[in-house]
Amino acid sequence: MESRNYSASDGKKSLISAEIRAFIAGTDGNGGSLGLRSEYRIFFMVWTFVTRLPGPAWIDLHPGFLMRGMGYFPIVGTVLGGTIAIALDCMIASIGLPVAAAATLAVGCGLHVTGCFHEDGLADSADGLGGGWSRSQVLKIMTDSRLGTFGVAALTLFLLAKVQLLDSMGASRWEPRFGAGGVVSSGAGPALLVSQTLSRLAAPYLIRTRDYVAEVGPNSPFYLFMVEAKHLVSWPRVALAAGHCLVVASALYGLGVAVTLVAAVLALAHLAGR
Repeated sequence: MESRNYSASDGKKSLISAEIRAFIAGTDGNGGSLGLRSEYRIFFMVWTFVTRLPGPAWIDLHPGFLMRGMGYFPIVGTVLGGTIAIALDCMIASIGLPVAAAATLAVGCGLHVTGCFHEDGLADSADGLGGGWSRSQVLKIMTDSRLGTFGVAALTLFLLAKVQLLDSMGASRWEPRFGAGGVVSSGAGPALLVSQTLSRLAAPYLIRTRDYVAEVGPNSPFYLFMVEAKHLVSWPRVALAAGHCLVVASALYGLGVAVTLVAAVLALAHLAGR
C-alpha cells in the first residue's frame, strides 16, 4: 500500500494504470482474474472492510478486490440489517422493552458491529463541508482525525432521528410475500433490513459514475489507487447490487414499493454526486 501514490507531475498515474491492468489480467500475483475463488475473496474483502465481524484468515486487504466488491455492498448490508433487526425484535419480544428503548440498543448494536464505520464518514463529511470554504480546505478538514462541531451536531441529529423514526414505526410485522403489491411487512425490523440494504447501493453507483477525489493524508497511498480504478466497478456489478436491493425490498414491501425505493436511492445518489 505504501508504494502506491499519484502525482500528475511524476508520471505515477501511468504506473497505477499499468498496475490495474495487470490486476485485471491476473498477472500481478494477486489472483485478480475472475473466478469463484476470486469472487469469494472479493466478498470477504468487503465483509472485513465494513464490519468488525471475522472473515477467513487468508483474506488480505487489496484495493482492487475492494473496488470490485462494491457490488456486494448491499448484500453485506442485508446481513447487517438482519442482525440489527433480530436484536431489536428479541429485545421487544423477550425482555418486553418499549420500542424506543429497543431501537436505541439496536442502533448501538449496529454501531458496534460496523465499528462506527459510516458514522465516522458522516462526521468527517459534516466537518469538511460545514467548516471548509474551498475544496482544499474541505479535503484537509476531512483528513483530520479530530471531531469538530459540525461532526458532533450531524451525529447527534442523525442518531436522534434514527431512533425516533424506528420508534414511530412500532414493533415488527414480518409477512414476506415476494412480488405482492403494496406494503406486506411493517414496523422497525423490516425497515432496518431494507434501509441497511438499499443505502449501500449508493456506493457502487457513485464510484462507477464519478471521479474519485484525490486525497492527501495518511490514507492517501491506499485511496489514491482508487482514483484510477473506478472501472473495476463495472456496470454488471452495479446491476447486481441494484438487483439484490430490488429482491430484498420486493420480498418485504412488494414489487411496486421496491421499484420506487430503488429508483429514489439512485436518484438521490445521482444528485449527491452532482
